[in-house]
Amino acid sequence: MQGSLALALPTFLYPLGFAVLAAVPVLLSIYFLHNKARRHVVSSLMLWSDERETREGGLNLRRLETPLLFFLEFTALLLFAVAAAVPMMQSGQSSRPLVVVLDNSFSMLANKGEPLEEAMAAIEQKLRGDSYQPLRFVLAEEEPRLIGDAVYSLNDARRQLNGWSCQAATANLAKAVAFAYEIGGSRAVILVVTDQTPLPAMDSGRLEWWAFGRKTGNTAFVNATRGARESDRCLLEIANLGFATATTWLTIRQSGEVASEERIPLQLQSDEVKRLVFSVKIPGALVTAVLADDSLLHDNVVSLLPVSPAPVQTEVRIKDSLLRQLTERALAASGMTTMVHRQPQLILRDHSQAGAEESDAWLCEFVCGAEATPYVGPFVLDHTHPLAEGLTFEGLVWGSSKGDSLPGMPVLMVGNIPIISDTMYASGRHHVYFNFQPAFSNLQNTPNWPILLWNLLQWRVSHLPGVGAPNIRLGSEAYCTWAAAQSEVEITLPDGTRQQRRAAGKNLAIKPERKGVYEVRSGSERYRFVVNALSREESDLRQAASGRWGNWHVAATRQWEVRHVSWLFLLLSLFCLLIHLWLVQRATQGKIRI
Repeated sequence: MQGSLALALPTFLYPLGFAVLAAVPVLLSIYFLHNKARRHVVSSLMLWSDERETREGGLNLRRLETPLLFFLEFTALLLFAVAAAVPMMQSGQSSRPLVVVLDNSFSMLANKGEPLEEAMAAIEQKLRGDSYQPLRFVLAEEEPRLIGDAVYSLNDARRQLNGWSCQAATANLAKAVAFAYEIGGSRAVILVVTDQTPLPAMDSGRLEWWAFGRKTGNTAFVNATRGARESDRCLLEIANLGFATATTWLTIRQSGEVASEERIPLQLQSDEVKRLVFSVKIPGALVTAVLADDSLLHDNVVSLLPVSPAPVQTEVRIKDSLLRQLTERALAASGMTTMVHRQPQLILRDHSQAGAEESDAWLCEFVCGAEATPYVGPFVLDHTHPLAEGLTFEGLVWGSSKGDSLPGMPVLMVGNIPIISDTMYASGRHHVYFNFQPAFSNLQNTPNWPILLWNLLQWRVSHLPGVGAPNIRLGSEAYCTWAAAQSEVEITLPDGTRQQRRAAGKNLAIKPERKGVYEVRSGSERYRFVVNALSREESDLRQAASGRWGNWHVAATRQWEVRHVSWLFLLLSLFCLLIHLWLVQRATQGKIRI
């Protein structure tokens, strides 16, 4: 009751404004020293025994006379002082904004989804008991994101909570909380719902932390890969993320024209990681590995599609016999090319063979004059370029001509001389230049030579029609390349739902939000890729926690709003002065006496 009374009393933002009241003694002194005489009309002054002049003032004190004008002037002065002190009055109550940070990682699906169910029930109970406006939901993933626009009702909040699926590979809660503070503003309170312990530095006055996890052991896939081309082999890594020895079953299915299934018993010590390597028996089959049910089902299944990139249709147009022999040997060792003489996708040539260029073929041109010089450095490399991966320069001697300048952007330079450059055309085709003379180099005798050509082929493959990587981890992006520019593609999700996606050009990047097999189709082109949940951190449920931390302020849900009302007191003061002016004017005209 006393708290309510304190809230009802006005407060003053600038109490020094009451210094205006120092003028009150001045006003009182005027009326003390003022001798007010009344006007009497007489026929003659002869009958007056003591004739004196009237005085409008003097030093002699008189009895205080308090006419109406004094009260008006005093009231106006008092109101002006109150306005100068900027009084703050309550204007009502308003709900505070609430931002709910939702852990969207798949560890929330442990124990058959109990943490997710308990969290949703607790959030709904909180929203039923208190009023928050507006209300926003933030999904904590690798990068935080809003589920939708701000909502103002419980029904709208329920609809947004249906988008909380807990399919992400990780949850960066620190970044999500910072994002919540940013979008919520200074008045907002934050609620974090997760299965982890609180962050080290937590503002308990504005943030509450709810955890619904359960500490338990878990066996999970933490890595899964599949080889390409002839070496069609699979690697599986299975970890026991528990407190004791775990026994489970591994089932491997190969689905193709003829299905195959194999069951393998596994026993793993605590924190042990077991690696299994096996060959695919059915060419082109989808390989699925399944662990027996345990505390978390989401990481018990992985699928692997065949990795069979089409070979790069390559043509070698090099006249120099030594350079041609070195190039053909490196291309044959890569196993990624097919030599053709018509419609090549990649052409390697020297300057003497320059001629008409195919519209879609990439060019790798060796340019070097007759006078070459060996260089041992310093080498300057653009590490972001696809050709740069894996290159080393220790003991390298590169022979190139000093006078030949290369067009395009430099990729590798020796000093200030470009020796590899790249030119990209509007169609997406690339023209790579090598200032290289093998007679003055030892490049061809080092791993850098096959690495350079391998990088060139891999780079070209990534721009051929198809999927860049058919098997990716949850949280990564899938890249598709089309034979021709597309305006719209159809994506089939793992649950069979179909989505239309606008595309621009030949390339399309997709960020899958859940695991499973995806299919991307446009016209006659159709590609598949699979997403697997492989995250040791999320699968380790030994770090899970349960409890509630933090405490919002007493007035967290509803907050009194105050605003200054100086304008009201200024208007009342002006009204008093207007009445004062009107009375003085009427008295001057003799219509009233004051």
